[in-house]
Amino acid sequence: GYIDVAFEISRYGEGRHVRILGSTTDATDADKKHLVELIQRSPFRPRMTPGELARASPIVLRYYLGE
Repeated sequence: GYIDVAFEISRYGEGRHVRILGSTTDATDADKKHLVELIQRSPFRPRMTPGELARASPIVLRYYLGE
């Protein structure tokens, strides 16, 4: 199964504004909560523009659940 998720990476590398967009029926609420917490506590590399850190970058991804 999988969970589709959207979030922003702040200019300081923080995952924020996490939203679950959809998932397969075998993705439990615990799986979704774990993914949101994982994104919120993980460091990310901020996007760079010429000479400076960019503003928040939107990300959309599909997270595949382990077997």
